[in-house]
Amino acid sequence: MNTQREGSTFLNAPINRRSFLGLLAAGAATIGVPSLLASCAQSEPLPGDSAKGGGGAPTATSDGSIAPSYQPIQYVEPDFPSVNGTLPGYTSRPDFVKAYDAPPGSGVTITAAAPTWSPIPDTKGQYFTAINEAIGNTIDLNLLSGNDIWDIAQTRLADANSLPDWFALPTWTVSGNAKFGSEIAPAVFEDLTSHLTGDKVLEYPHLANIPTEAWMNSSWENKIYAIPMPGGALDMTYFYRKDLLAEKGITEVAPTSIDDLFAMYKEINDPGAGRYATLNPWTALTNIAFGVQSGWTVIDGKVIHRMETDNYFDCLDFVAKCYKENLVHPDDSAGRQTFLDGNVYFNGDGLGGWREMVASQVGVNETFEMDAVVPFGYNGGEPVYWRAAPASFWSFIKKGIGEEKIKAILTSADFLAAPYGTEEYDLVANGVEGVHYNLGEVGEPVKTELGNTEVVPSYMFLASPPGVAADFQYPGYVETYSAYSAAAGQYIKSSPFLGINVVVPDEYRDIEAGISDLETEVQRGRASIDVMRERVDQWRKDGGDALRDYYKKILDELPA
Repeated sequence: MNTQREGSTFLNAPINRRSFLGLLAAGAATIGVPSLLASCAQSEPLPGDSAKGGGGAPTATSDGSIAPSYQPIQYVEPDFPSVNGTLPGYTSRPDFVKAYDAPPGSGVTITAAAPTWSPIPDTKGQYFTAINEAIGNTIDLNLLSGNDIWDIAQTRLADANSLPDWFALPTWTVSGNAKFGSEIAPAVFEDLTSHLTGDKVLEYPHLANIPTEAWMNSSWENKIYAIPMPGGALDMTYFYRKDLLAEKGITEVAPTSIDDLFAMYKEINDPGAGRYATLNPWTALTNIAFGVQSGWTVIDGKVIHRMETDNYFDCLDFVAKCYKENLVHPDDSAGRQTFLDGNVYFNGDGLGGWREMVASQVGVNETFEMDAVVPFGYNGGEPVYWRAAPASFWSFIKKGIGEEKIKAILTSADFLAAPYGTEEYDLVANGVEGVHYNLGEVGEPVKTELGNTEVVPSYMFLASPPGVAADFQYPGYVETYSAYSAAAGQYIKSSPFLGINVVVPDEYRDIEAGISDLETEVQRGRASIDVMRERVDQWRKDGGDALRDYYKKILDELPA
């Protein structure tokens, strides 16, 4: 499918700061899954996050013709296998094996930049030197402040000459720009299709281990422009304080309907003691109980938006009922800490937060115990869990650096993407044993003072393997996490638009204005469900029905 817009002079024009800032300031594309920004901020699922688009047809690997061949590779058997893309679990440190007999690089020097949300270390230190020696290429890495990455992205892309050879960005910094795939990427970044499409990716076996959906999500105009950081199939999760519920005599949390959950809320709620049943459950329950997709999908053969489903309105109604009964903590901004402090029994959070929460309580609250609600059908039917975003980071290769350097970067990326169970993974994740870490009582890596200084999340944003659950130093964590993942994994469903970067035409940029705020008003009881239904009817008239036809056209062009 050819989606290049005719008449564009951008590709023939000189690249300058003003033209790029103008492109970056232009609107957003709708993606059929929540962005990393939505996941990290734990905001409500985007109902179709549209802004000013570029019109035309979808700009993605929408026909699947150029997707790299997917060849899973596993060096050590997990104790808990993946279920439909969930993270495999390891309950002890395995015997690590070498993925490479010798450094795979060819002595090429590569300039690179990636964000980090940690204090920025000296990238000439022992950790970075050890990785360069193991790869056989020199990655001259510039670490950038993650807190400033939005501004940095705009500044760097505004002056293409300032870009390094290899540049990593969170998906949300570029996925919202309607012109990224049609004009910015072709002018600034290498088209990697000829290197990675089909079986060509097998030259890089660890990149071939990245699932197809993540590669599709890294493609625009039917061309591969980025190396994805793959995400797990599960994200938004509804956690509960198992220890606090046990004090109430509740030893099992397995609701089979929303009425079961509401009855439990009523039983445990104690506002007088400052302990509420839950923080706002809207985001979590749309996923866990009501099966409300984000954006557009296909249900019973029809292209449909989340706001057009009974599930959506039933979830709104349920949350409003919870607020009316004073079952929800009044401070929405309280977040995770309120859950950790024991002021709520239930809280929605990203699945990756599980490990962070368990780790935060070591030496703080030894009786702390948490678990997660397995997806259930709110009306007693079959649960549906909509698959999470397939990628959270992209790394790009600067256009025009030459074949030798492109191959050197892909070789380096293949090294960085070596999966758990390899010495290469261990080096990237933990540094050099005896220098950056020592093994603890149960074989877990324990960082040294130098390790704490040098080994920060950095290379992972350039390239990384699919994740694992291997924090076995926390008793019972991997087992509980994996049991939940296996139970939830059986209900995962993928939208046919998963991973497809879809540009929404200009004329529909504002049709969802105010809907998120209205959702909040309905939940708080300050507006009725009928008002929301009227707003959705208006949305259809303003362009929702036209967008349905637009997405139907995309669907028709997908492979059978």
